[in-house]
Amino acid sequence: MKRRERIVSLFSGVVTLDPEGGARVPLDLPIFDGRLRLTAVAWSTDRLGAEARSMTVRDPVVLTPSLPRFLAAGDRSRATVQVQDERDHLTQLAFSGGRLWVPQVDMPIGTLVRLRIMARDVSLALQPVSGSSILNSFPVTVTDLTEDGPAQVMVRLGAGEETLLTRVTRRSQRALNIERGSTLYAQVKSVALLS
Repeated sequence: MKRRERIVSLFSGVVTLDPEGGARVPLDLPIFDGRLRLTAVAWSTDRLGAEARSMTVRDPVVLTPSLPRFLAAGDRSRATVQVQDERDHLTQLAFSGGRLWVPQVDMPIGTLVRLRIMARDVSLALQPVSGSSILNSFPVTVTDLTEDGPAQVMVRLGAGEETLLTRVTRRSQRALNIERGSTLYAQVKSVALLS
């Protein structure tokens, strides 16, 4: 697969150093999200030196709308990196059923990732939830219910092309009137990225 690269080349010209040997060089970068190599060359009458370092360049929030490049039929655990929120150090992943915020991952926009959501990390609500510390909520449809002991029911949920599982008590099943075909909102507390 051919990588898409964008060349950014800037030259500051000669820069005078302060008494401590440092300098600030403002760079007028184009709209860019990625890694750059910064190279500095210094010289005096009897010495020459150079240093190069890689650096990440991002706006505080970078949004690149795109669809996943591919999803295999029946593959229920893939998402695409969509947003890098530098202020809050979060990454937003898009999947066919919605979007998920996770702690920031150092991956370029458009990267396809595998993820796992445990049943214990999914709760259900009748309406979209506001005023909650849980950042991830999206609509789901109940596709199946299975008894899971005397007090619980395992609920299979469809979110776009994806499938999620959660356990609820029988009391919660009655209170929310959960049955096949019900439309609810999943709240996801934790998401694991798989290597």
